[in-house]
Amino acid sequence: MAKTATTKSATIRARIEPTLKEEVDQILDEIGINWTQVVTMLAKQLRAQRKLPFDVKVPNQKTQEAIDDALRDKNITKFKSKRDLFASWDED
Repeated sequence: MAKTATTKSATIRARIEPTLKEEVDQILDEIGINWTQVVTMLAKQLRAQRKLPFDVKVPNQKTQEAIDDALRDKNITKFKSKRDLFASWDED
């Protein structure tokens, strides 16, 4: 029995910040997929799970500051090993 090809004829248009689009374009190129594939995957997961396939959370101020520090390699304590990290917890 031959499988019938589905016709993709619906169009979705969205506006996003140009810089965000450029950054995501580069990531998608590295991954080897395009925007249509991303939107299709999202739509299929929405249909299957009946919800967004990821958590949508806004970090509180303390968490956002920690994220910003980590991205800037600022106020970061580095350890040579997990053992050193765990030992630092016992020092408090």
